[in-house]
Amino acid sequence: MLPSDQHTTKREILQDIARIYDPLGLIAPVTFYGKVFMQKLWKANVSWDEKLSPRHCDEWSQICNKFQSLSTLKIPRLSGTIGKDSHCQVVVFNNASIKSYAAAVYLLVKNGESIKVNLVFSKMRLTPIQSAVANEEHQKKGKKLTLPRLELLSTVIGVRAGNFVKDQLKLQNSKLIVFTDSQCVLHFLKTPKPLSTFVGNRIKEIRQSNAVFRYVPSNQNPADFATRGMSASELEKIRLWWHGPEWLTLSVNSWPNYNVPEVSTQTLDYLESETNKSNKIYVATNFTKKCKADLESNECDNSPFRIDEKRFSSLQKLIRVTSYCVRFIQKRIWSVLRKETQETMSSRYVLIKQVFREHSSYATDQVHSVCMARILWEYAVQNRQHLNVLNDMRKGKRNNLQRQLGLQIDEWGLLRCHGRYSNANLSFNAKYPKLIPRLEYFTHLVIKDAHERMLHSGVYHTLAQVRQEYWIPQGPILVKEGRDRVKFWVCLFTCLAIRAIHLEWIRNLTASQFLCCFRRFVARRGKPRHIISDNASQFKLTAKVLDRQWQQMIDSDEVLYYCSSENITWKFITEAAPWQGGFYERLVGLVKRALRKSIGRKLLDWDELATLLTEIEAIINTRPLTYVFEDFESEFPLTPAHFLSHHAHLGVPGPTTEDVNDEEYQPNRDTSYALERK
Repeated sequence: MLPSDQHTTKREILQDIARIYDPLGLIAPVTFYGKVFMQKLWKANVSWDEKLSPRHCDEWSQICNKFQSLSTLKIPRLSGTIGKDSHCQVVVFNNASIKSYAAAVYLLVKNGESIKVNLVFSKMRLTPIQSAVANEEHQKKGKKLTLPRLELLSTVIGVRAGNFVKDQLKLQNSKLIVFTDSQCVLHFLKTPKPLSTFVGNRIKEIRQSNAVFRYVPSNQNPADFATRGMSASELEKIRLWWHGPEWLTLSVNSWPNYNVPEVSTQTLDYLESETNKSNKIYVATNFTKKCKADLESNECDNSPFRIDEKRFSSLQKLIRVTSYCVRFIQKRIWSVLRKETQETMSSRYVLIKQVFREHSSYATDQVHSVCMARILWEYAVQNRQHLNVLNDMRKGKRNNLQRQLGLQIDEWGLLRCHGRYSNANLSFNAKYPKLIPRLEYFTHLVIKDAHERMLHSGVYHTLAQVRQEYWIPQGPILVKEGRDRVKFWVCLFTCLAIRAIHLEWIRNLTASQFLCCFRRFVARRGKPRHIISDNASQFKLTAKVLDRQWQQMIDSDEVLYYCSSENITWKFITEAAPWQGGFYERLVGLVKRALRKSIGRKLLDWDELATLLTEIEAIINTRPLTYVFEDFESEFPLTPAHFLSHHAHLGVPGPTTEDVNDEEYQPNRDTSYALERK
């Protein structure tokens, strides 16, 4: 007798649900609706003989409609013929939802080449009702029944149901195979960590069953039907529920394997929450799912294996830990990953594919794994700061930094600087140093490592050691223009007779800008008869773009016309012979040093920059040209300022308290200053 939608009290509805006799649970997806509805009435505090509300009556009427086809549902009683040569296995599928958890048991009978699989038993339980007080208490203690815990409970009843079927069918020697789609449960079974009491007790019971645990994708798990419900008419047509997945009739090699490294970040967080915090055991985790999420959100962290380099104080330790990850993934993980997973990781970490496929024999070796680890970090820091350069070069576009440093991409996808050292008798890394950004923490570790290996030598000694393998570009000095930060250039004029200098700033290297700059110089200092300049060939290694722009500027018709009309001759030094311009290169170095020491980390505007350049010009023009004698009767030293003004006095104020306390402000002091301080 089927349930009736005419009953309107909780007592009558319970009587209707009890009329469905299903001791084996074969129609658990159908009875699911009645049990869930009864639990809903309990949650609503409906008394036994209280009339149901219209909303509840409508819902019960819809549930009764799902029961209508039960009277015509036919279930074959024959599950398979078991003979002397038959091979039987009990296969269990588990699943859980927020409303219930269930297990479905199948009997697999193999006779020769014939394999038959049939449903023989299932068990479904509702998620327990917790009172408001109990629920609040559990939430405070962190003991609420979460979905992973419900998945664990479904595995428990699955193991119990499997053993029950084995006992009833006298199949004690048959293998029990348990399938679950829960990553948490499978990791609970494998982890060496001490687990919480709730999880640990149930894992202990599961392990005592001696069952074989395997992974099944959620869309191939028949137990899913018992946790979300299905009408009788629909259930009759579902082959997956009655006979399990089709691959059960194939060889075991065709069954799905659990891809161990594919663990979501949410799963890892939950595993950590279920760990007994009193004893900490560190295990290797995976980043594949997080990597995929980063790809979709375009928020990529290029750190190899998601390692935070700022947690390491030395380059050697960082490389050593990364090399451990390389060897571990190569030996234990990479070969068992699905092709889709490998492609996902390769698309996120481009070098992964090369390290683990093309150089698989190298990665397992300790020395070569260290090399691979260093390459991974070099590639990561380049992609953080110079991704636009790499993209332009891959597309065949020209880039300013590429022209400046002669950048080329090597076989590992790393940016290397190509200059005039290509024919020198040097190592490959010294001839073609790898470009690394100045402000990266990895670069800091590289410099620190070189400094320590050189027994804490000076700046230039350390820099020379770093440049044996890396090139670290110096960032330009910027000025603020509104809300933007822009670059600027300084044109230096020096007189070969009195060695005075004149500084002019320009916004860019166009011919018109230089012409205005040159005209300002002539208006203030007078018209020169001869001009000697370089042709920027010495900047090819670090500023190829400046070479082209400077050459275009000098060869401009406007500049040549102005020079010819004013009877000015222009002479260029020999290309690739920077020593011929040593008299002004030394002055360029003095100006750069003064700018760095004066500006530090500050950001000037155009007016402040113009003032600072004028003051630097005045200070450099006060340097002595003659020998400074120790004798009091000796002549006063001659400076370029004496030729420019008869009474030259500097009006530059001394450093303020703010400047003295600034860590960037480090005036040159000899040993006598240190002795005076003592």
